[in-house]
Order: sequence, then structure tokens, then C-alpha cells
Amino acid sequence: SNIIANLLDPGWKHGQGNIFLKKFCDRLGIEFECAGNTTVVREEAITGRRPDIVIRNGSTLIVIENKTGTCDHEEQLQDYWNWMCDKNKNPYVSNKILIYLTKNGEHPRCDLDIEEIYNNSGRNENPEEYKNVSSVTMKGKDNDKFILLPYSEIRDWCAHCSIISGIPECVADAFKQYANFVELWLNKETDDVDIVEFCAQDFDTTHAIYLSDGEDNATQWVKNNYAQIIKTYIASK
Repeated sequence: SNIIANLLDPGWKHGQGNIFLKKFCDRLGIEFECAGNTTVVREEAITGRRPDIVIRNGSTLIVIENKTGTCDHEEQLQDYWNWMCDKNKNPYVSNKILIYLTKNGEHPRCDLDIEEIYNNSGRNENPEEYKNVSSVTMKGKDNDKFILLPYSEIRDWCAHCSIISGIPECVADAFKQYANFVELWLNKETDDVDIVEFCAQDFDTTHAIYLSDGEDNATQWVKNNYAQIIKTYIASK
């Protein structure tokens, strides 16, 4: 989530402004005014929850929940949607997009009733309709969307960003490496050595994760393997 948020953030140190966020939104058919007041926030505190990535600009609000090792928690996505619709909390929002990012584009495991946009309460009666998908699945209407997003789309987005004309070579290389890593992960070809080397490539983000209070599996893995990551980082200099 840190890596994806940083690449999407127009103000991050890649120095390329909104070009990557715009390509991401264009791929998903999201109308998003990628102007200078765009914000990308990790784990914004809302009532009792912390969505992985929250993106705002004017009337548009995008929430991305990134689930790779666990399923959605009870009422988690419904709570996000209720918060997105709350005019006291988000008074200027008229375009709401909730993205559920998983390895293979899975449907949420818990019931989710978002008005007329998406309701998976019938998954037990129609299991074929709610099986995993391998491409983007969108539910919704004009301004409100719920998107099931598989990591293959993140891979392809990174691959396309890496060949944008005029971006610095180091930025293009970062996108290529992440696309390659996701491809290996999707094909179950990664091991600890691959992950250590990948973490060493973006040591600033890895160090921030190491210092964080996160209790998720990924954070604990970084903490447990931090010494090896440092050795790999130093060796690459």
C-alpha cells in the first residue's frame, strides 16, 4: 500500500506530478480532476477504521482497500461507504469510488449492501456469479462505483507507466521493478530473497515501515528481515 500510494501521489518524490494518478484513473474509467490540490493519504483515520489509501480532489473521493493476505473484516467496506456518503464528513463529495484490491479480483467475503450499486448477499445462491475474476469488475452508476481490482491491473498500470515518454530513468526503473515483482508474486515465483531485494530498492519506504506500529503480516516480515534488507541495500551502493 505504501508503494502504490507513493506512486499515485502527485506530490511524492518521483517528481512527475499527476501523470501516474491520471493513467491509473483513465485505466479504470474514473473521471478525476488531477489538479494541484489532489491529496493521497495512507490509513486516514475515520470512525473506527483506517482505509489503506484515500485519494481526494474536489468533488471526487477514492478509497482503496488493499487485501492480499486477509479477507475484509465484518462491515469494513460498508463502514467505508457510509463514511464516504456522510455529508458532514465529506460535504463536497459527489463522486465516490470504492476500490477493493485483491490478488485475483475476489469479491468481499462479508455482505456488502451499497444502495443499488453492489450487493453480494446472493453469493451463496449464485456462487458462479461471485467467483474470483481475473480482470476489473465494476458495479455502479454514474457517480458511484464499487470496483473489484485484481493485482494484474496494478502490474499492467506499472508497466505502462514505465514507458511514459520523458520520465526519469530511475522512476521508469522503479515501475518496471514493481511490475516484475507483482508478476512473480502472481505466479507464485517469489521467495524471501526476491522480497529482500525489492525492499532494498526503496529503502526509505522500507525504513518507514520498520519504524511503524503496524501489526499486519507484511510489517512484521519487514521487521523480522530488516537486518538482511540493510545488508542488501548497502551492498547495492
